[in-house]
Amino acid sequence: MRALRNTIVPLALLVAVSGGKLEAQRIGGTVRDSGSAAPLAGAVVVLLDRGGGTLARTLSDAAGRYVMQQSVTAAEVRVIRIGFQPRVVPLPLTRGNTIVVDVAMSRIPPMLAPVEVSSSALCSDGPDRRRAAAFWEQARAGLLAAVVAREATPAFATLLTYTRMASVSDGHVLEQETRSASGTTTRPFAAADSPRQLAERGYIDEDSTRRVYKAPDADVLLDESFAETHCFEVKGEDSDHPGAIGLAFEPAQGRDSIVDVRGVLWMDAGVLALRSMEFQFTQLEPAAIRAGAGGALRFHAMPNGVVFIDRWSMRLPVLKESRTPSSARIDQMTRGQDGRSNDRRLTRILNRTVVQMTETGGLVLGAVWRDSLRYRNPPPVLTGSVWVERSSTPLPGVVVSLMGTGDSARTDSAGRFAFQAVIPGRYTLVAADTAFAEYSNVRETTTSVIVQEGSVADATLQMPSRATTVSRLCDGQRVPDNTTILFGKLVADVLFDFHGLSVSSNWLNQFSVTSETVINRAAQLTDVSTTGRFRVCGIPEGRRVQLTLRRNGHGIADTSVVASRVAPAFSLTWPVIRSAKPAVPPPERR
Repeated sequence: MRALRNTIVPLALLVAVSGGKLEAQRIGGTVRDSGSAAPLAGAVVVLLDRGGGTLARTLSDAAGRYVMQQSVTAAEVRVIRIGFQPRVVPLPLTRGNTIVVDVAMSRIPPMLAPVEVSSSALCSDGPDRRRAAAFWEQARAGLLAAVVAREATPAFATLLTYTRMASVSDGHVLEQETRSASGTTTRPFAAADSPRQLAERGYIDEDSTRRVYKAPDADVLLDESFAETHCFEVKGEDSDHPGAIGLAFEPAQGRDSIVDVRGVLWMDAGVLALRSMEFQFTQLEPAAIRAGAGGALRFHAMPNGVVFIDRWSMRLPVLKESRTPSSARIDQMTRGQDGRSNDRRLTRILNRTVVQMTETGGLVLGAVWRDSLRYRNPPPVLTGSVWVERSSTPLPGVVVSLMGTGDSARTDSAGRFAFQAVIPGRYTLVAADTAFAEYSNVRETTTSVIVQEGSVADATLQMPSRATTVSRLCDGQRVPDNTTILFGKLVADVLFDFHGLSVSSNWLNQFSVTSETVINRAAQLTDVSTTGRFRVCGIPEGRRVQLTLRRNGHGIADTSVVASRVAPAFSLTWPVIRSAKPAVPPPERR
């Protein structure tokens, strides 16, 4: 068995270069709502020649203004905006250096008026087909604004992209890498192939070792080839998309031989505006379909009319494959008349299961345009606290890690911690108390947390007290109150054999019995580990402890230490001098 390696087409920061200064001859004006006379931002203004060809195009700004360079072959101006009826305005025959063309646009009613279309790829007949066609034309207007925006008004943007491996069962992040980039762009997400190539070849390339997935972007959806190869249906709001209306799309009949996409393009139902798109790949293995192989895009509209994708993700399966028992028969069945193996059919017959999910995506954290308009979308913050279980006592100095990311934080004196710039997702938090890590196993506890965009996630973890941990380290030995534990470590400046060593300890004990005071001494004998560690339990705080290092019962070194008054434990590093502590005991005399 082996895993089929996925390749996800990189989502690069695409740099847009603005044009030079306009010449003296210009066409400009203001686009307004015909009902309210309010200026309309984000209207696409296209300058057309006599044959209908595009000479120039731009976007109206926050004040509804636009300006383009004039052309001697220009014949008319076409204005398109989502939520409004398109307008075409002929240019005057007599022209000066500046032509002013103001445009008033009529808002489309909440229930879109049916329009006649010639494309048969919308699939359904009757009113439903006409209604879907009307919504599709409005969606195209919004998509066109997103495409023109990067040409006319590029922004300096900062992106945070990521690649992660996630659990199939619950989506918890197992591994994750993040990258940041900055540059001039309004197109952080881009399709790998042209719309026509995707329509003809499908949305994956694969061979026997890897599979490359491809996603549609605004340009792909806008292209006529997408409408020619998909069917559309109007979809109402649901619990995940309140206040929205959707345009569902799926491959047209006859496209079951290639991997295509199906999904929903969501728009705000009131004043139409692009909201998001969710899609799934078709014609994959049943396990990949069940795992939700696909992706999502989110659109954002700025006051200056710019529409751009500010968040995107693709969720793809990592497949484990094995030949079925009748592999020889499968090879025979999948060979064509020329005797060559049909790899595409063969890969569909192979038995594959999903072992992990790969997710790639990104967020636009911020952008600034030439008119100084700014967009800020700070990533979520994850905070939390670590407490002693069943108490209100915080645990400082605990190391908290975000599993799979390499990010960690340490709790402060109030037991609090924080992670900045966390990619939204489902994570496992691991709290590790390393207070006694040098002398015992590290204490750990975990919890699950969901980080969502636009909110601060807060998590609480609980652990046994350090006093409880110390008492457990004493192997069931009774540890009286107001006592502490000594963690000792022997160190040597040369090679030293710690086998067969022990440490005897004694200290002054004092107990009050009625009116008399009884004074005695306590003693313990503790073995030294092969790494030179030992511990002494139940020492009254503040007492001096006499320690003797022994080998085979013979004392070879002495030292003393005062038990710390800081419960529940303290440590001692005890240097081993070679001349005083031979590595091999002398032979016994007879």
